[in-house]
Amino acid sequence: MSKRGAYLDSLRETFDCAFRVLTSERFKKMEGLGNEVPFFVLRYKPEWEPTVDEEFSRLRRRLREERYHLADVDVFGLAVNIWKRSPFFDQMLAMEKTLPPETFRDALSKVIDVEGLLAPAIKKAVDEAGGEDSVDAVLLSGVHHLFPLVRTHLLLNCLQPLLGRVPLVVTFPGSYHQSPSTHSALVLFDQISQDNYYRAFDLVDFSLTLEPSAN
Repeated sequence: MSKRGAYLDSLRETFDCAFRVLTSERFKKMEGLGNEVPFFVLRYKPEWEPTVDEEFSRLRRRLREERYHLADVDVFGLAVNIWKRSPFFDQMLAMEKTLPPETFRDALSKVIDVEGLLAPAIKKAVDEAGGEDSVDAVLLSGVHHLFPLVRTHLLLNCLQPLLGRVPLVVTFPGSYHQSPSTHSALVLFDQISQDNYYRAFDLVDFSLTLEPSAN
């Protein structure tokens, strides 16, 4: 049995764990959450990132074989589409070489607007997949590609009033340090703290509640 807070031995084992949790009745029925929002973090070692797309494809294929209804949302792709629809996008690209990096980053951040645009776009994608009453879970990928424009903890905060009735899993290359007495923190790439966040559950740690010996 794995130790709480520790990485599993490989990316394959991590995604096998995710499959086991996602298809469990305890997860689908949102049991053992103490009335908290059913948001989960699927963390993995940053150095495994180069092969993560392969494991995503394998996980999606296995879920389809189980007739699992997954709302699969590429958050980075949604952000790119929002940028491209902006009337200022071409202008920003033309000015990229002349603007200071901080100024360019701030301009992109204003266009993406996590609360006003990105979170509602994710909600719309879930609705198009059948809505909260039809999907078994929501899987968010690619959020880390938007750092520092979009921080995972802020996105999850904005999604709570929009998607609070269905299990939601966000993938994260890094650690999720949880503390019962102080704020917990997402640490991107095990180097960059994404500030305090304490409402999500660790998906790998949640798998321990599925073990007979955990009862």
